[in-house]
Amino acid sequence: MFNLFKSKASSFLGIDVGTKSMKLVELESVSGRPRLVTYGMVEIESSIARENDSGGNQEDNEKMASSLRALLEKSGARALDAVAALPNFSVFSSVISLPRLGEKQLAEAIQWEAKTQARNGQGSGPESNEVTVTINSPAAPAKVTGLSASTSIPVEPIPPSNYTFTSDETTFSWDAAQNADEYWIQYKQDGVWDASWTYVGDSNTRSVMVRPFQMSRDPTSSIGARVRARRLPGGNVTLDGSVSDEVLMFIVQRPRAATMTDPANNSTALRAVFDGQGFVQNIPDTEILYKWIPEGSRYENQYRINFRRDGGVGQDSNRIDDATGWENGAGFTPFGQLEATYRHSTYLVSANNKIEARIKACNRSGCSDNWSNVIAVNIVLPPPGSRTINTISVGVATTEALDTTQDPQYRQLTNSSATTKYYRLKKTSGTGGSTLSIVDGTDTQITSNVVTQSNAIIFSVDAGQTRYIKFTPTSSGSYNHILYQYSSFPPYEGL
Repeated sequence: MFNLFKSKASSFLGIDVGTKSMKLVELESVSGRPRLVTYGMVEIESSIARENDSGGNQEDNEKMASSLRALLEKSGARALDAVAALPNFSVFSSVISLPRLGEKQLAEAIQWEAKTQARNGQGSGPESNEVTVTINSPAAPAKVTGLSASTSIPVEPIPPSNYTFTSDETTFSWDAAQNADEYWIQYKQDGVWDASWTYVGDSNTRSVMVRPFQMSRDPTSSIGARVRARRLPGGNVTLDGSVSDEVLMFIVQRPRAATMTDPANNSTALRAVFDGQGFVQNIPDTEILYKWIPEGSRYENQYRINFRRDGGVGQDSNRIDDATGWENGAGFTPFGQLEATYRHSTYLVSANNKIEARIKACNRSGCSDNWSNVIAVNIVLPPPGSRTINTISVGVATTEALDTTQDPQYRQLTNSSATTKYYRLKKTSGTGGSTLSIVDGTDTQITSNVVTQSNAIIFSVDAGQTRYIKFTPTSSGSYNHILYQYSSFPPYEGL
């Protein structure tokens, strides 16, 4: 009875003898599953069934057999193996509980329990040495719920058209299902389900790593999954739960580096103040707007901006990422934002006089392998009137160390008298070259009463006024000079 459709016979009869009728059904096995062939029913006298149960007589037995033959002929049944059901008053029944057993052990246990029940006279119905045992079928496992997936599948492009995984953040997880002994998963790639289910694990399993797929370059590509629980009551019997809801996991391409563009107002450069140790921050002028352009990837969720101050020269060692001097800290901006304003400190920047920036794109799969191009913002000295400038004295030989890679140098001259004074500065020696000009405190060039000559400049300074002699290097080296003072302009005497 327990393996009805695993025997060699291809069809079976089921016969039910009741008090008023006899019923018949014929089933055949098709691919291991029952299929109805025919069925029928005939009425019988109630007295025949009851008297036949207690032994009856030959005549009643013949009537019963005749009814059965008529039923077989009427239904057209052809099977030779039969399973019969008797009325309740002809048997006694009992419900027993058995542990999970294999098929052979289960049959032996039922035989033992049947003999025990009959010997002890338990159950309902007349005493007999036969017993009908009803075993409650185990419940199928509940539907798997709570199925969820990683929000994306990080992948790396492989030319020309496929992706493969580069990260292990690719899992499906679910909640425990009641009565589950094991879990199975079925995958769907780009809308097509796998032909078979894959075993995941036992009742304690709650997640599975996604197997390596190759995905199309289409950003809408996805991997779907659904899970079902299975129960194993024993033997060859298995009970499957209903299939869970489907979830999808979409690919995410590893981002590419962006391209930085010149920051706004780069031509103005960055103003800073030199304090003897390096430039220090001049707050109103140190906010720089950086911009960038993504290089063909739509999958970034943030950008990482990295800075280098003065080429790494003079920076604190704990802020340097590597030998190239880039800082180990970085600023982050969200996806979709293609510009950012950063406030910089120019402290200790004195050698190369610049701040550099580079950028890379990142998402949950990591950051792009390469940084973008480098954008440099030059640091220039503020106007001479806003800082301390070395003074110059009349008739004293003075030397400037000029460097064409550096900013211009200045000498301050103040006329403290009550009358206008006239001056001439002249180069005396040195390998450095410079153009000479006269400027005010805002670095604006003065042209009135100014005469330039080869390696010399003539100019006037009004009473109580301050002017600056500006040395703009044309060649690097020393520049030795002397300042002369005169009482009139043009000062012909002494020229």
